[in-house]
Amino acid sequence: MNNKEVSIFAKTNFRNQSVNFGIKSADRLRHMYVVGKSGTGKTTMMKNLMINDIKNGFGVAVLDPHGEFVEELLKHVPEDRIKDVIYVNPADIDNPVGFNPLERVGEEHAHLVASAVMGVFQKIWVDAWSARMEYILNNTLLALLEYPGTTLLSIMRMLAEKEYRQKVVSNLKDPVIKSFWENEFAKYTDKFMTEAIAPLQNKVGQFSSNPVIRNIIGQPKSTIDMRKAMDEGKILICNLSQGRLGEDNSALLGAMIITKIQLAAMSRIDTPEAERRPFFLYIDEFQNFSTGAFTKIFAEARKYGLGLTLAHQYVEQLKKEEGLAEAIVGNIGTLVLFRVGAIDAVFFEKEFEPEFTPADMIGLSNRHIYLKLLVDGQASRPFSAETLPPYPIPQPNFEDVIIANSRRLYSMPKPLVDEMIAKEYMGSGKTSMEDKVMRRDERSLGSTLIPRAQAPRSFGSGQDKSFGHQPAAQSRSFGSTQDKPLGSAQDRQAFGRDQGRSADSRPVAHAPSSRPVAPINRSDDSGKKAPFHDSTAFEKVVTGAPVLVKPEVDRPKHVYEKKPVNIDDLKKAIEETLQKRKEPVLTDKYLGSVQDGPVQRPRNIERDTQPPPIASHSDDKAVAVPEKEQHT
Repeated sequence: MNNKEVSIFAKTNFRNQSVNFGIKSADRLRHMYVVGKSGTGKTTMMKNLMINDIKNGFGVAVLDPHGEFVEELLKHVPEDRIKDVIYVNPADIDNPVGFNPLERVGEEHAHLVASAVMGVFQKIWVDAWSARMEYILNNTLLALLEYPGTTLLSIMRMLAEKEYRQKVVSNLKDPVIKSFWENEFAKYTDKFMTEAIAPLQNKVGQFSSNPVIRNIIGQPKSTIDMRKAMDEGKILICNLSQGRLGEDNSALLGAMIITKIQLAAMSRIDTPEAERRPFFLYIDEFQNFSTGAFTKIFAEARKYGLGLTLAHQYVEQLKKEEGLAEAIVGNIGTLVLFRVGAIDAVFFEKEFEPEFTPADMIGLSNRHIYLKLLVDGQASRPFSAETLPPYPIPQPNFEDVIIANSRRLYSMPKPLVDEMIAKEYMGSGKTSMEDKVMRRDERSLGSTLIPRAQAPRSFGSGQDKSFGHQPAAQSRSFGSTQDKPLGSAQDRQAFGRDQGRSADSRPVAHAPSSRPVAPINRSDDSGKKAPFHDSTAFEKVVTGAPVLVKPEVDRPKHVYEKKPVNIDDLKKAIEETLQKRKEPVLTDKYLGSVQDGPVQRPRNIERDTQPPPIASHSDDKAVAVPEKEQHT
């Protein structure tokens, strides 16, 4: 037997007989599962296995959420394998690698990728996740997977930019996904958009606003070809240090890399099984990257030549993914147990009885293990062993040469990446992604209630299509002789930039209406104003319905101060004016302007629908309104 087919990692200790042993590469394709408390020797054992694989010419990949493990592994790469190393270090912000999980995904794997991405988001925001968010995100990802050149950053554009969304939807071939965007999403109300879309934008925006992560997942073309790396036996070393990246960013990148490796392995279906070169994936602190998709990986990876070696500290870390721990133990080939706690000892009792009891598992020394080893496809009886000490670091080593070579082959200069992302997502490149996300945070997706008196006086004409800043006198006296088109052209242009306010600090906005509205004099006979700060009272007394307007500029929601409304004085003034014109009944059907002179009525008033009754201020009873008025 060729020694390169066996990876040595431990020695027997039964009856003081010490014999080194290992595991065959074919048996490792049935996966290895390593569990044990911190400091018991798990990482050292995995490191020894990887060093053997590298020296024996196998292709390997390792994901380390701490960083120290992979930094030491670089020093063990021999000179003849320097060119095979792909070193992924997101903390190297000046030379980011490109990684796009949405790139070149076939129709048969689209749902797998979408599920993996959603699994990552759900894992990170488990307390804030909802079925509605998952539904919208799933349709977003499936739509983007059909459109060329999309990345994870495109999620933000798909949700926020109507023009971009229309281009993506027009390209869709899946009738179900296309129907969602055309017949369902397009009919969402502003309130629903605020409740459902904004939380999703906030979560995805945390990644897109981070320049370190953005420059990696924002490149349309990946700089690493996973299928080629597997077929050519490359050494993929991923330094996903949580201390440098943050826990969520590390989890996102790790899960995406695992998904990409899984897809690359499954694409080997076009290669005869005997010709599929073995590739071994090592994941330390596995719980940081675990999602529900791992159950599928365990079931199918072996046939595609992908072998997994997973390590973590205790089983409870996997309980967030329902059934994952049971799926791993049920599909694993080789099980290695270091010292564990009492709960885990009970969990593994049935796997190791009668040879070992829970008390034995709790009392293991460092570097001592109990294991069930797969030998030629058959699981052995449980036995004890001692792992080998770490290999000494060779001198000299080629760590610096490896990093420089990998940077040259598999990364891009940061200025070039920034320019590419700016051109793709901001057009001119003058607006940063942080500003884009901030604007999204500040934008009000809902409608704003304003009194009809504050709506534009004329619609459809060439005047008053936009408002500028108005003087205090004009903002306070709507029916005075000073009522004229508000603001100059410069004022109206400045409104969108400066977020102009009226003199009473309330936002001025457009009010899309189907009929012209005349201004209302808000002053009574005594000169005191009838302040309609309460839009609800205004709705009941005067207009019959509030004006719904969508803000055209970004501004925080404004809270109106509630003040009492002098209803009796207002009604008295209105009735006196109508009586001068011999109008016997008070109506709000065409109530748009009340002045000392005649009431200005819009044309074709008979065609208007009957408004709601006017509410009484004293007893809240409705006052009947006839369907037609007698015109003089």
